[in-house]
Amino acid sequence: KGACEPTGHATSTHPPTLPTTAEAALLGELQLSFVLFLRLACLRSLEAWKGRVHLLCSCDAALATRQPLYTRFLHTLRAQLCFAPPDFFDDALSADNFLRASLASLAARVAEGEVSPPLRSEMARMQSFLAERFKLDLGAGEDEDEPVVVQL
Repeated sequence: KGACEPTGHATSTHPPTLPTTAEAALLGELQLSFVLFLRLACLRSLEAWKGRVHLLCSCDAALATRQPLYTRFLHTLRAQLCFAPPDFFDDALSADNFLRASLASLAARVAEGEVSPPLRSEMARMQSFLAERFKLDLGAGEDEDEPVVVQL
């Protein structure tokens, strides 16, 4: 399948558990804010979407206790990014944005932590998708704070 073709959970060997009401509401807000931004160019919706993505990518406690939520989140985010142009991470509005750092942080925590096979698999799909569609490697640039040696 192509990177933007749906890979529904029905084909997964680990069907997701049903989300709690709060989790469903959070994912619903994420989806609504993305659609409003995409279709109406509403910057408030973009800010709401960014806030929810950043929240989910940076919450260690939730990652440890709500792994099915994160599996659904990554699946949803990957589907949303299918609508982003291929230069999304190079565009002036989004080039140095939170998304690259947020996803890299989440990917590192998933790789290092004790996570469920469905979550690990969904993160691998997200990383493959980002590499294929956007030529983005979440592992690159980890040593940004390291000194740079310049040859003269």
